[in-house]
Amino acid sequence: MTAFVIALVLLTSTSAARAAETAGSAREAIRALKALHSALSVGLTNRDYQQRLIDTKIIVDQYLETPRAGERSVQSIVERAMIIDRMALSVWNARLMSDDRVPLATIDALHEFPSCPNVRPSTTRIRDNYPNSTDRVNVGVDSSFTENLLPSLWACAADQIRSAEREMAKQGAKR
Repeated sequence: MTAFVIALVLLTSTSAARAAETAGSAREAIRALKALHSALSVGLTNRDYQQRLIDTKIIVDQYLETPRAGERSVQSIVERAMIIDRMALSVWNARLMSDDRVPLATIDALHEFPSCPNVRPSTTRIRDNYPNSTDRVNVGVDSSFTENLLPSLWACAADQIRSAEREMAKQGAKR
């Protein structure tokens, strides 16, 4: 009987340790995303943002590389936040490389991205002003139309980060 109790205690301790390790990974990924956005709030150059995004992506990828049964929704939200931050870098890079213009193809992709409803008014306005453009890759959208895209994308990513935190707290309450 004593051996059974010891085995049960060890099994329970191991399960609790695994749950804490998993939660820590989610916390690390969310913490890295929040750190990126904290740095954004005081201002970053494109180069600094790119480096911080790389550092953040490493941590997020480590979290996402192992599917976790009870955390699929948190992982999905964290992944979306990372995708949005990468999309923001693409927009920023496009503006820097092409005289402050963003390709219509990028606008089309942003318009279809369902996780960022706050971006849609900007992309709708742009698409309405460039309705007959058939060369969506080489035609660049003037900066007067795209000036709000980066803040909108970053706000959308921040919303995803808050959603991940809420989902993680909800899952923690279930355990």
